[in-house]
Amino acid sequence: MEFLFRELIEPGDEVVIGVNGVFGTRMVDVAERCGARVIKVEAPWGRIIEAEQIREAVKSCRPKLVAIVHAETSTGALTPAEEISKIAHDAGALMVLDTVTSLGGCPVRIDD
Repeated sequence: MEFLFRELIEPGDEVVIGVNGVFGTRMVDVAERCGARVIKVEAPWGRIIEAEQIREAVKSCRPKLVAIVHAETSTGALTPAEEISKIAHDAGALMVLDTVTSLGGCPVRIDD
């Protein structure tokens, strides 16, 4: 995660990050250390990041990245990555998807 953010973020970049557990929080920490202006989209632990929350967040900025944890390891909440990726792309942002927990057990169709 740190490597990815360090390669993609420059100081001052705006980044929208979904936070609904430990690893979303870690993404925020890493992005801030890279000098990003982080816009957090939060949900209580055990709840998903709703696509509409991301849609509202990208209206307030020009994000270089939108980042979410697909299945938050600490709770298992499976966030709707496909819908969020369309919002990110429509905003001109790259989509970063942490799939450490989901990749082996959930469909992750990167090319779709």
